[in-house]
Amino acid sequence: MLFVWDGTDVPPLSIPGKLEDEEHNPLPLHIESSPLDLETLRNFFPVGTVLRVSTDRSYENFGRYFTATGKWVRIRNMSCQVSSGMWHGLLQSSSKIRLFSDNDNVVWDYMRRFRERISGRHGHMPIWTDPSSQFLTEVDWVNVASVTLMKIATQLQGNVRCCCIVRVVSIHPFQAEHYSSPNGSSEYTMKLTLEDPTARIHALLCGKEWVKFFGGSPPPDVLTKKIKMLLGMPEHEDGNDDMVRNPPWIKCFLHLKESDGGRNRVYYIRWTKLVTD
Repeated sequence: MLFVWDGTDVPPLSIPGKLEDEEHNPLPLHIESSPLDLETLRNFFPVGTVLRVSTDRSYENFGRYFTATGKWVRIRNMSCQVSSGMWHGLLQSSSKIRLFSDNDNVVWDYMRRFRERISGRHGHMPIWTDPSSQFLTEVDWVNVASVTLMKIATQLQGNVRCCCIVRVVSIHPFQAEHYSSPNGSSEYTMKLTLEDPTARIHALLCGKEWVKFFGGSPPPDVLTKKIKMLLGMPEHEDGNDDMVRNPPWIKCFLHLKESDGGRNRVYYIRWTKLVTD
């Protein structure tokens, strides 16, 4: 498998399937069969999509002879496919790869646009959003520059908080009736699958932060409506229906907590409120 990058973002995709099915077969966090180790991920740029590209049988020995790692290339006739709401490329017998010089005008143009992108005062936003975008959420600190999920997952350490612009592609449990404990909302724990153009992660929304996010402890019908808004579901659709959802972008704060010498990393959504009016 190749991991290719040009500083741009792949467009967001709709997510097909039943939420009920995802209770038992959750959306994957990555295309590859096993996750890459942290040291490998730290070699990736934290801004811009790193597209996973696999090969068909005509390229089965490709990895033995590929010598352009870390270099600029042009790939022609590569097909793009979708799996679990994520893009991935496929090299076919008709695909062609050409090596570029670092001084090529095409390379210079890509790097110029990338430098302009990362130097903005608003931080590392997906190219499909901008500072004037209307998000479904509000955060406690409005002037904090955003970072990508890849940045958080690979380059930040310790007890830190970050502002991110993401989509909620899955929620577990998604049934509003689950959040009606007689012991109160302090026991609520919701797991959200978040994505941006660089990565997918799981994040937890718990206790008082759950209450803040949803504006109290809304009745099941109101909470169902809010969950559907987060997931980009039509209001009349049921979570058990076979449908396509198109999650909107939201702004949120993530609180990273590490344990076991940094080997265990847990992300919490905090200091964020859903705005439905």
